[in-house]
Amino acid sequence: MAVSVVSTTGAQKRFQFIRAIVKNSCLFLLFMVYLCVGAAIFGAIEGREPNDIKSTVADNKMTREMFIDSLMKLGSDYPNVTKADYTKLVDSYESDEDYYDEYWNQWTYDMSLFYCFKLVTTIGYGSIVPTTNAGKLLSVVYAFFGIILLVTFLVNIGSFLANQLTSFYNRIRKSKRSGSGYERQNFDDDNLSADDNLGTPTPEDDAATEDDASQVADIKIENHEESIPFLVIFIFSVTFFLVFSALIFALEDWSYIDSIYYSFMSLATVGFGDIIPEKNLLGCIILLANAFIVVSTLVCLGRASVMRILMSAQRCVDKVISRFA
Repeated sequence: MAVSVVSTTGAQKRFQFIRAIVKNSCLFLLFMVYLCVGAAIFGAIEGREPNDIKSTVADNKMTREMFIDSLMKLGSDYPNVTKADYTKLVDSYESDEDYYDEYWNQWTYDMSLFYCFKLVTTIGYGSIVPTTNAGKLLSVVYAFFGIILLVTFLVNIGSFLANQLTSFYNRIRKSKRSGSGYERQNFDDDNLSADDNLGTPTPEDDAATEDDASQVADIKIENHEESIPFLVIFIFSVTFFLVFSALIFALEDWSYIDSIYYSFMSLATVGFGDIIPEKNLLGCIILLANAFIVVSTLVCLGRASVMRILMSAQRCVDKVISRFA
């Protein structure tokens, strides 16, 4: 069986490294511009003046009537209170300027940026939603292209960081082995000579059938790199998650359990919306953005380790099947 080694020169590695840095930097900048521009557009569309909001609320009679009917059902224990009383209560609430100012303040630039971020990450807390037709249609188009851009960026940056961490791990392994007097032999057809006595057939070689020989193909080994053990990835993932939850805990007035709950639901893009950041919104956005990069890297690292485990399991299953076949 011919075994060859695929190696890259130092200049090629530097070129690939710089190209990956430039590509991921451009994708990151494009994503940030996409978020900032989207926040400005959504803020301009949804963040209307209080007078405009008053006219919209007044025109939406169906929703208003449904709300009053719901109040009547909740107050069924008080038969003396009529629908007219509930209508006066709603009118009094809507006439308060703070009611409209509160809606207006929902679409500040920070909140609009937070809305764009949770839109493209598919978290969707539901704490703030568009009410205009233009905002709803724009959300569909914005999310479509934003999700594609975000997935492209996360796949590229995750693969790049995973490769760098794997190379770093293998350099540590090689330095430890070289320090203990162990050196791995590089197998290359050009380095094999007749003095190596590799041409002498062994009894195992004689037992090989012609069918087995016909299936032998050249194997290319690239840099002899091994994936990071799954246990190391798991320990790092748990540590990162606990540290990330602690940072959220430091930003918001939550308990640590609530911070863990929020962190997992956000990173898993479940996003129930029962707990949302309020005290330091921009800081949470930055933390979540960096956390998604780390998660994508861990997914790329874990995939290689899981595939190695599955291949080992498959070989064991094949051995069991071959015994009973």
